[in-house]
Amino acid sequence: MIYLIRYRFFFLTSLILICISCVVESKNSINVCFGNVNYLDNSKKLSENCNKDTTEIYYTADSIKKIFELKYKVSIYTKWCDDSVLAGTSGDNIYITGGFLRNVFINKESLFIIFAHEIGHRYEGKCEAHSDYYGVKVVLRDLNIQDSIINLGILQLQSYFNSKPKNEFAGYPSNQCRIDTYKAALKNIAIPQCAIDYDLKHCKKH
Repeated sequence: MIYLIRYRFFFLTSLILICISCVVESKNSINVCFGNVNYLDNSKKLSENCNKDTTEIYYTADSIKKIFELKYKVSIYTKWCDDSVLAGTSGDNIYITGGFLRNVFINKESLFIIFAHEIGHRYEGKCEAHSDYYGVKVVLRDLNIQDSIINLGILQLQSYFNSKPKNEFAGYPSNQCRIDTYKAALKNIAIPQCAIDYDLKHCKKH
């Protein structure tokens, strides 16, 4: 009887420890979608004028994120003082850094696509190509975003991709494939074969 109690106690303790470990790992794991690092560095050195920055994109991002937060019950953190260049998601939390927001090619139109992509991960898991497609075809349609805005956003992201070294987005669909995927979603036609092939090889469902 004593051995049985000890065994049950040991089993339950181990199970609790495993669950705690999973929760911690889940909270710390961030699926990075635009950028070339695998985490958000909270100790990143702040820009000297960070707290004084009142550029238009700061207020634009703040207003756009509220649209997504209200509709999809997520929390979007615009880490304005972080100079790294990335956007990512972890559960119901979406992150975008100041370094990305301040990029010369990123504007309100492309922000709609970026946030929609992150929402797409809630339904497509860690499937980058399908999240691109879902974001434009489903999320932006659900929000009644005009085609003209989406088209301009695609052009902005194309300029952003083209401004980076070819190896900047290693491990993601090719830049052209992502652009083709956005366009296909906008036209409501089938997802490109390049996107299907990429996700078949790299995709990790929930």
